[in-house]
Amino acid sequence: MIGVPPTGPDELTGFAGRSAALSQLAPSAGVLAVLLGSWLFVAARMRAGRGWARARFPSAPLRTA
Repeated sequence: MIGVPPTGPDELTGFAGRSAALSQLAPSAGVLAVLLGSWLFVAARMRAGRGWARARFPSAPLRTA
């Protein structure tokens, strides 16, 4: 078949079958879960306020006027 490959889960299931659709969607879901987990980990570390995410050199003071 020449053209655009199936884009949605329903189209993919209809095109390749349920087991093939799951085998193609599982790696994408796993990568997405790892990225989300690592992002949440970094966000929690930053929220803890230990200062590790800040610059290690002193910056110029903010001007208030």
